[in-house]
Amino acid sequence: MEPEIPVSNMGASLVDGLELLDLSPISTVEASAIAHRSICNPHRTPAQLHISPVAQPYTIPPHSSFHLTSIDSHSTAALSQAASTLHATSTATAGPGQFDFILLDPPWANRSVRRSSSYKTSEDVNSDPLDALQGMLGRHIPAKGLVGCWITNKAASRRQALEAFQAWKVRLIEQWVWVKTTVNGEPVTAIDGIWRKPYEMLLLGRRSSRDEEVEEAEEARRQDGVAKRVIVGVPDLHSRKPCLKELIAPMMEDRGTYRGLEIFARHLTAGWCAWGDEVLKFNWEGHWSKGDVAVDAPASLHMPEYGVTSTLNPFARSRSPAGLEQ
Repeated sequence: MEPEIPVSNMGASLVDGLELLDLSPISTVEASAIAHRSICNPHRTPAQLHISPVAQPYTIPPHSSFHLTSIDSHSTAALSQAASTLHATSTATAGPGQFDFILLDPPWANRSVRRSSSYKTSEDVNSDPLDALQGMLGRHIPAKGLVGCWITNKAASRRQALEAFQAWKVRLIEQWVWVKTTVNGEPVTAIDGIWRKPYEMLLLGRRSSRDEEVEEAEEARRQDGVAKRVIVGVPDLHSRKPCLKELIAPMMEDRGTYRGLEIFARHLTAGWCAWGDEVLKFNWEGHWSKGDVAVDAPASLHMPEYGVTSTLNPFARSRSPAGLEQ
């Protein structure tokens, strides 16, 4: 049975001082020690994290970090400080506390999820977590920074995501559709189904530098300017999105050293930071076994303007927990 790690809100106490914890290749900590800390794996190889009293360990991908916390109005100030502590210096593309790519997977209200109680949605909390981020996330997006947001097929989630983009001065540039298929390449449900669609959408936007804002606004008026792409892949564990690291890399100025952040994350990705109250969910080794093999149905994405055609299986499991395929 999947364990639950107690989550305490990162409030004022964290603002007073953030403690960083670098993991050893094999680390054992108490669940209470996870709170109010930025946990990092500074090594080039995966680390094993044992959280007492959970029997099976969590596999932490190389150069990844996480904050196990709720995302709401009480935690955003602490998360903002955590970002500045983690990345205290500037790079060629991002300032202190900034990320070149930020991915959000908000817990949108969902009828089937509500029935199954598989995870919390925006209906289960007092305030909408995406609204809570509108006032703080903009300062962590550099000029030309890329932001992605998963949405449902409901118009309300799209509208709210675009409102957040506007608050962060991010312009929509691409829309990706993830089509969920069986191992035989067929959609998992009917494309024109009334109650359930076999696809989800990802909105991608980029923040413009000041010199580009007027020119891009004029261009946007002349044409739609939003690229449409399709990802085809076989889903594995419930609600787990495909790993986008390899697909996003061609859109980065420095694809080898860019800073990535996933918010509302449910697994860790090598080289990225993750925030959320379930960040370790799919890194628990109880979800994986030595018998797991890569599904023989790769996902592909044709991106000629970036000079690549990516073909991969974002869910490949060949004895590896989530996020380690990169």
